[in-house]
Amino acid sequence: YPDWSHLVGWGFALSSVIFIPIVAIYQLLIERGSLATRFRLAITPWKERQKHINPDIIISTNFIETQNT
Repeated sequence: YPDWSHLVGWGFALSSVIFIPIVAIYQLLIERGSLATRFRLAITPWKERQKHINPDIIISTNFIETQNT
C-alpha cells in the first residue's frame, strides 16, 4: 500500500484512541487531594464513588419499571 494510506489508517486509529489519555489526565487534574487519591478516584467506577459519597443512596440499574396487573 502507498505511504499516504498508512498515514490515513494511523490517523483513523489515533482519532479514537487519543481521547483515552486526554480524559485520564483531565480527570487527574480536576480531582481534589493528593496524586494517589486523585488516581484512586479516577480509576474507581462511577457507581462505587456515589456509594462512597452517601451510603444511603440506592442506585438502580433497572430503568424499566413494570406494573403487575
